[in-house]
Amino acid sequence: PTPDRRYRAPFPSIHHPPPDDSSRALAFVLAHIARPGDEVRLVAVISGLHTSVVPGVEEAPLDVPDTPVERAAREEAAEAFMTVRFGPALAAAAPAVAHRFEVLRFLTDTGSVADAVGARAAEVGAVLVAVASHHKSRLAKLFSGSVSERLASTCPVPLVLIN
Repeated sequence: PTPDRRYRAPFPSIHHPPPDDSSRALAFVLAHIARPGDEVRLVAVISGLHTSVVPGVEEAPLDVPDTPVERAAREEAAEAFMTVRFGPALAAAAPAVAHRFEVLRFLTDTGSVADAVGARAAEVGAVLVAVASHHKSRLAKLFSGSVSERLASTCPVPLVLIN
């Protein structure tokens, strides 16, 4: 990679998107942004928590941190998902454009997904972050917010929003 174009971090969350949004975003990045010698980083952001229900307790389920074994299994599943979903497009772009899969974890709300992606992009010296916009209803946005909207206001590197 050239010094002024070291890394690309195309996706903050590709673990459970609508089927074609992230694939379209990757196709756009490969066709219009990435140049020979660049590296495209595909980032899956997954929760570090899982829901646990305690038998006999009538309270709401608890979100508890993953054990090391659960963490490893979830990270392997996320990487396998990325390989299956994006491998063919990346193979077609190779060797001109290198790629790397990365799994980021977060522990809190939607805002933390955007914060994790922005922090990681800054950490690796990304020249931009390209994000697939996953269409949410107004009601869903009201309750959970939008990662792409939060990235638009907080990302420390330029953001390309692919709708």
